[in-house]
Amino acid sequence: MGYENGKIYWIVPQNNTGIALSVYGNTQVSQNRNVIVWRKQDIADQLWYIDIKEGFARIRSTIPETPGKESEYTYALNIWFGSDKYGNCDIHTWADNKNDSKINFKTIDASRNLYLIQCYRDDADNNLYLTAESTASGANVKWAARNTGANQVWQLIEKTNAGGNTGTGGGLGPYGKYVYPTYCKKLSDDFRLKATDTERQHLGIDIRDKHADHGVYAFADGVVSFVQDANHPDSGTNMWTMGNCIAINHSNPTTNMSGQYARTLYMHLLSAPTLTPGQQVKKGDRIGTIGNTGKSTGPHLHFGLFVGNDARMAPGVKGWTSISLLPVVDPINALPFYHVDRS
Repeated sequence: MGYENGKIYWIVPQNNTGIALSVYGNTQVSQNRNVIVWRKQDIADQLWYIDIKEGFARIRSTIPETPGKESEYTYALNIWFGSDKYGNCDIHTWADNKNDSKINFKTIDASRNLYLIQCYRDDADNNLYLTAESTASGANVKWAARNTGANQVWQLIEKTNAGGNTGTGGGLGPYGKYVYPTYCKKLSDDFRLKATDTERQHLGIDIRDKHADHGVYAFADGVVSFVQDANHPDSGTNMWTMGNCIAINHSNPTTNMSGQYARTLYMHLLSAPTLTPGQQVKKGDRIGTIGNTGKSTGPHLHFGLFVGNDARMAPGVKGWTSISLLPVVDPINALPFYHVDRS
């Protein structure tokens, strides 16, 4: 046992092996992007390349800086000092920040691949260790002084036959069996199952985009069930409000969603859909462009997600079913990196 140079690993806390060290932000890399722990999955966000040389190691993200160049591994775990006494953990291009990305593995139990991950920046900072702030999925990771807790003990689990980046085309990033339908992760409105005194019911999320020219992608493999041309809306009540839209039916949703079938809804698209009911789509296929059609006050995608055993959502079933009649779920449960930002 023990870690090896040049291999790829998940890095999981000893006290919760169901989560793993993860780059925040859906298979995207950039300077000082934060690092957290998140539900363990087979995605590039959570796969780390161990690079050992000159007496120390670097833990390099397997997300490529340039799509298609999976061998670059340009970014590495890094320490960033702010006003606090500890350093936050982020990623940075290691070639430009060699000192801040040096680490040392201190063995706890090599037979189980358990280690402390020590900052090796310089002598003054060698008392700082990689630390999960809690065992909850989504918790922040920082560099902190040694303690006796299990939140500083990490297990390295080798990814066999990793072969580089496990992300999907377009930089969307897989999340189980599905991908995010947009690049942008900011919301202008979130999900509300019921109206409140101040806000209306909203059976989906509005993903904002300042520019009505960015792609919309199929959430998962499925079959188109319904399309609408905003210039010729369906005759149903308030159908015009959806603008150009597409509904897709899916089978076997991901494990964190309960039900035999799913339907996804994409509204306010820029142009009339070129897809037709009955047409098959694959996860990550570009199905449209973010727009501002129908009842809309700015470029955005309204994304609806419905999961359950309703046979009207089975792949191959064509036609519109009122969203009020389907088992709606909050998409944030499936797409946790989206966040509301009304600025």
